[in-house]
Amino acid sequence: MLLIYVLFGCIVGLFAGLTGAGGAVFLVPILHYTLERQGVDPSLVHHMAIATTMANILFTSSMTTYSHNKRGVVPWNSILWMVPGAFLGSFGGSFSTAYIPARPLILGFGVFLIYAGIQMFVEIKPKASRHMPGKWGQIILGLFVGVFSGLLGIGGVMVSMPILIICGLPILSVIAAAGTLSFPIAVAGCVGYMLTAWGHPDLPPYSLGYVYLPALLGFVPASLVFAPVGVRLTHALPPKIVRKGLGVLVFFVSYRMISGAL
Repeated sequence: MLLIYVLFGCIVGLFAGLTGAGGAVFLVPILHYTLERQGVDPSLVHHMAIATTMANILFTSSMTTYSHNKRGVVPWNSILWMVPGAFLGSFGGSFSTAYIPARPLILGFGVFLIYAGIQMFVEIKPKASRHMPGKWGQIILGLFVGVFSGLLGIGGVMVSMPILIICGLPILSVIAAAGTLSFPIAVAGCVGYMLTAWGHPDLPPYSLGYVYLPALLGFVPASLVFAPVGVRLTHALPPKIVRKGLGVLVFFVSYRMISGAL
């Protein structure tokens, strides 16, 4: 299991640096697979999968933000006020999952995967016709991205990227900004997922609430090593072929998750 976690940590780190995404499309399904085979209570598996994924995003988003910032492409002035909105929204969304059964969350995540796959395969790019809104507009956008991300256990990149593109930011700045917004989303999400299940008697050993530490032991080091590699590829190579290949994989994973939940 640890080798599986390390392998997917490498893939997620590369993907995070390449596209700005935190890798939830890969980590949540693989955690479903591993946790089920470790005998974890089925009613806890999905909550643990999204919580542990959120914890890993905390580390990958830090590394990708640092790498993009060194290259001067993070548009801090344009997204500053989205940060508090994203933080509050993510905490509210993640905290509320304790009161939602696992099956609707799995179906919701499966639908999100279809959307993410379309974005990666077709590479939808809405026409940039507007500018970034002011303070309150940014806070509202951040709240929207944060709530959706907290509920599904994602870093919010697939939600924030189309919004930032429509607001007129260049593509490299969009990728950098989306990855940067993943950090406050991940911080708030981790806190929410840990608090809602703290001391739960059916959780496996070495869990902090819904966050499963042994998985992080494999994910985090590998992700941190490969995230800067993905950033360099973003600035050196067109990611179209990679995105389309990953899109096919995401469609397959979404089918497996939705069919399993149904």
